Amino acid sequence: MCRENLFDPDVVSEIHSYDAIKSLVKSQLGISILPSLALTAGTDMNGIFIHDFDIKSKRQIYLLERKPQKRIPAIKIVSQMITDQATAVLKNFN
Repeated sequence: MCRENLFDPDVVSEIHSYDAIKSLVKSQLGISILPSLALTAGTDMNGIFIHDFDIKSKRQIYLLERKPQKRIPAIKIVSQMITDQATAVLKNFN
């Protein structure tokens, strides 16, 4: 998103723990862009400013399965259910 707007951020580290990221932001040691799922109601957000970006992000999600397992009925059913659910979600999202 930054690079699309001709801004190249200086990324000094990558942290994969949402709690650690929020703690660093709260301690004024950085800023972050997080998905809304990371900002749960039970989380202490006191002292943190949240700016909601109105963007349509594009993600690719892949369903992987091993070739020998494709014949297993339970795997077929679960794969089909995931595919159907993803299709329904994407219809409502777009």
